[in-house]
Amino acid sequence: MILKRPSLSFLYPKMRLDEMLELAASRLQEKPFVVYPRKITYKEMDDDVTRVANGLRDIGVKKGNRIAIFSPNSPEYEMVVLAVSRCGGIVVPVNPTLKKDELNYILKDSEALAVFTVSSLVDTVREAAKGTQVKWICTMDTRIDDLYHIEDFLKYSAERFDPEIDPERDLVSINYTSGTTGPQRVLC
Repeated sequence: MILKRPSLSFLYPKMRLDEMLELAASRLQEKPFVVYPRKITYKEMDDDVTRVANGLRDIGVKKGNRIAIFSPNSPEYEMVVLAVSRCGGIVVPVNPTLKKDELNYILKDSEALAVFTVSSLVDTVREAAKGTQVKWICTMDTRIDDLYHIEDFLKYSAERFDPEIDPERDLVSINYTSGTTGPQRVLC
């Protein structure tokens, strides 16, 4: 059930998350979107988001597929969040301090198809992915031979496409509570 608060409705435009970036990039093209650890302009981020989204579509990610991100914050983290949104997927952000059993629970419960992570967490992801629907893992920092790497997706075209998403009805993210006071719970 989606609860609406009429008093706050003016704060949230009726557009997809990635469309907000696209709109900002059209106005702020050369302004910095990220400045640390390296400068990335709005235009560069918008183009990279489209490239990653096109790569995700090419390997079969469809509207409604869940993609987990088990990683500390980074420019690539944000890029993946926006790319998953752009191709119609649902982001499952996961706290990178969770243990493998906790991650396994989230991967199973969310029915995540894939996990984006960093090399230092790959062993945890591999163990946690056992018995889940996870089909592939992608690192966002160091390349690991048998896994996808974010650069594999950045090779795709920055050509736009319409994912046919209804921003008022389609989920963009499934979030889990930390479980500090009991079992982890899902928030949509």
